Amino acid sequence: MNNWVLFLDDLRSPTKEQKEWAETFPNTQLIIARSSKEAKILTLKMGAPIYIFFDHDLGVDDFMGIDTVMFYLDWLIEMYYDADVGYSIHSANPQGAKNIEAKMNSWKKSKTL
Repeated sequence: MNNWVLFLDDLRSPTKEQKEWAETFPNTQLIIARSSKEAKILTLKMGAPIYIFFDHDLGVDDFMGIDTVMFYLDWLIEMYYDADVGYSIHSANPQGAKNIEAKMNSWKKSKTL
């Protein structure tokens, strides 16, 4: 498995600061996924990312309808429960950002019980 950082956003690209931060990890790739489906495929191929830059709203999928990062996050927690994943949230959706934060905090707390 590779060390990699996931940038999950349907529209934006990583900022210069995000790219530079990811490069501080040796042998680490910063990879962009534009949908929860694409993020799942990358994760199956490469293992859990070491860090995720989260957007919340991921547009509309022709098959699933409205896509959000929560589809990926629920799947990630189920499939890679023991993974240690850092994160930051850059979503413009305040409620979506709160949902991501709550899910990540809950995941982290559940591993300490």
